[in-house]
Amino acid sequence: MKHILSLALPAALLAGAGLLADEPLPANPLLDQFLEKGIDVPGYGAFKLPKPTVRDGMTPAQLDSALKKAAGSAPVRLFLEKGLFKPITLKVDQVYDADKVRQAQYVKLHFVAHGKLETVLKKNLLTQLIGGAKGKSNALDADQLKKRDLTLLKSKGLAEQYDILNMELLEKVSVSGITRSLKTTSDTVAYSTTILDDRFVKDAQYPNVWQHITAEGSLIGKPSPYSGMGGYVVALELPNPKGALYMEMHYILHEPKAWFGGPDVLRSKLPILIRDNVQEFRRKLAKEG
Repeated sequence: MKHILSLALPAALLAGAGLLADEPLPANPLLDQFLEKGIDVPGYGAFKLPKPTVRDGMTPAQLDSALKKAAGSAPVRLFLEKGLFKPITLKVDQVYDADKVRQAQYVKLHFVAHGKLETVLKKNLLTQLIGGAKGKSNALDADQLKKRDLTLLKSKGLAEQYDILNMELLEKVSVSGITRSLKTTSDTVAYSTTILDDRFVKDAQYPNVWQHITAEGSLIGKPSPYSGMGGYVVALELPNPKGALYMEMHYILHEPKAWFGGPDVLRSKLPILIRDNVQEFRRKLAKEG
């Protein structure tokens, strides 16, 4: 799959996962890894992602408090209202090592959209949110999985997938390789996790690497090994107002200094592109009903 925008989790995130009526949410071992051990970022170490601010199973009082936190500086009433341009809470943090060298960008996103969780899952609308309109799923097939001794986890409410990643960052850097995704769903909530899988850094066909892109769109230079990219998205049906879906994303992106030569280009560009994606996500969800 090819991602044109600057921030991209695989387009397969939450794609094609069906809802399970009255079933508990299955365990997601990849999410557990992110929360407990973290994602290994070169030059930094293990970066732990936080638990979602708003979670299923909260009491009404807990939910009210969590939504206030997720809304940030915006009034909760406006945060929950239907509309393409209603507030979102977005923060892009720079991750530094002990020597104060920037090693990664960490994205936190909270917003509310209106529509059906089932539509988000079946129509794969999160492709627009996390990968751009041109993102397409390109999962490893049965033969490719067998060649790599991979057996997919699959049970009620849980689906695993390995995807071929082809991502462009600001039309200056190409990242490619193989990602692993785990999706867990219940009747009211869906969690999707993804990581650029370090087991494939030396894959014969799809190694995890990055290269620069010329102004003409061609790859230039010798491919360099790449790792330290992943995160999760949660989509949760809110009890009030009716039809409101709470969305939260946490994502870490390793940024080698050689990408942009030192200037913090991503810090200024990512928020603009993510906001555009949120608006398009809301637009498509509203259109699908």
